[in-house]
Amino acid sequence: MKPVAIGGENTPSSLTMTGVVNGVSKINVTGSGSPFVDKGKLTAKGTISAVSMPFFSPYTVHYVSYPIQKGNLTIKSDISLKDKTYLSVDNHILIEQLAWGNYIPNDTSTSLPVTLATALLTDGQGNIEFDLPISGNLADPEFSFSSLILTGLENLIIKVVAAPVNLLASIGNLVLGGSSSSAAAFVPYMSGSGHMTADQQKSTLAQITKALKDNPKMKVEITPVVSVKGDDNALHQNTYRGLLKIVQSTLPEAERSREKAVDALYALQFPTDKASHTLEEKEAKLYTAVQPDASNLHNLADWRSRNLSKALADAGIADKRIFITAPEMDKKGNLGGVKIKFIK
Repeated sequence: MKPVAIGGENTPSSLTMTGVVNGVSKINVTGSGSPFVDKGKLTAKGTISAVSMPFFSPYTVHYVSYPIQKGNLTIKSDISLKDKTYLSVDNHILIEQLAWGNYIPNDTSTSLPVTLATALLTDGQGNIEFDLPISGNLADPEFSFSSLILTGLENLIIKVVAAPVNLLASIGNLVLGGSSSSAAAFVPYMSGSGHMTADQQKSTLAQITKALKDNPKMKVEITPVVSVKGDDNALHQNTYRGLLKIVQSTLPEAERSREKAVDALYALQFPTDKASHTLEEKEAKLYTAVQPDASNLHNLADWRSRNLSKALADAGIADKRIFITAPEMDKKGNLGGVKIKFIK
């Protein structure tokens, strides 16, 4: 890093910084400003290139229960500092070939649907690109880069998962006299859930209802889709968490910690194992042993189609205009949901 001259307001300093992460990935920052005067300011541009993402696995396991198996991260940032303390950073982020590892249960992670968001954001080349602006006051005692980044990522994931699907575009062929829409519109669901999000349901129902009421001879075909990867993993997680909660509820109130619940469940599941194990080792072994019922995926598909068809009927659509097809099992992707197709 080059020396920074502490100039006055009219004699800005220049900043140049270079570095290497993990011996390979390059960091470059260049900028200028007068950050140390009364109304200090600084503008800079920074780049971090192709950082190997498994390096971040301890953090991702802590926050979302998944390690990173593969992926490279590149960040380009525009940095602005005003009045010495007001920081604004506009980040453009590129993630290449992101792959999550197996779920690792713990009590510190959030319930963010990271695998669903990853599937929705990934393009045809296996890359994810998005903007992540962050800002804050450096003088605030509660200022934290990590919390700002986590909040920004959380908002992005929620926004992506809840984004409505444009169904009306798929009925153009019908309006022109065709026998069916050209393709089914896919509405992704949260993994393991039989319901859309509230925003999805509001948008989807409004679009289907409008299309059917505007075209009285048209019908709607609903095909539930279950992801063997995403949905089965979510059902597995829900089964494990549910068992822990049941065991927890049987313990004395003063002993209802996660650790005590894991100890009790482990003793029930492995009564002959008297060896000493860490909490993480017990949870890993329990999670492998506790499996959801094989029929749960089929039940989930049925739940998805029934919930949507009931919502349409409640919205005034005659049942004879609603068709439910056999479920599809997606063995490759991570996205489950429903396919919606308009027919005559």
